[in-house]
Amino acid sequence: MRIILLFFLLFIELNTFSQDYFPDFRNKKEALLKVSQKDIRADIVTFALQGVEENIHQDPLPKLPLTGFDKTFMQFEGSDIRYLQFQNSTIKVKITTDAFDSTKNKISRITGHVVKINNRPFYGNYGNKPTTAIKEVLVIINKDTVAIPPVAYNDLFNIQFSYTDKAGIERSKNGVYLSDDKRKIYIYLLNKDSSGGYEVTWVIQDKQYLRRVLDYNILQ
Repeated sequence: MRIILLFFLLFIELNTFSQDYFPDFRNKKEALLKVSQKDIRADIVTFALQGVEENIHQDPLPKLPLTGFDKTFMQFEGSDIRYLQFQNSTIKVKITTDAFDSTKNKISRITGHVVKINNRPFYGNYGNKPTTAIKEVLVIINKDTVAIPPVAYNDLFNIQFSYTDKAGIERSKNGVYLSDDKRKIYIYLLNKDSSGGYEVTWVIQDKQYLRRVLDYNILQ
């Protein structure tokens, strides 16, 4: 009787484990620690959470003013005469989100958990079906629009543009930063979620999209 009971308990435990376990296909290839460009890394550590330990003596980079946001968008806009190629120019950045449409996306599941969307590992409450997706990242320098490829953001979901602190004040850690070498713009988003959260920085250099830097599980 005891043997049967032990086998029964073992079966329940293994069955529960198989239902709860699912693989994590996300990778660290785009992490801050993998960035080889010293100038970009030195800039990003001044504002990214992942760079806190490296940012010892660097001064913060100048930021564009936040000009508006709600649950579906966040916008920054301003001028910086320090920029050689942007003198007297207005820089505008707007990130827009929309509801996630399951009918237009291929969802891959393992043991009931969402592990890939459109054959890509994704970020934003990993393991669960997203509720929102980034619709567009708009960057305009004067009248020139900088093309941000969808591959730079179509695996990022459930963006929250703000949070409420313990005092009940709505705040945001997101920002658009301008490099001291007068060549680069950094668009930074920090997203908190139940899987640990992620932060992403899109790097614009000489009015061209260069790359992104992405870290996850940073708030566990």
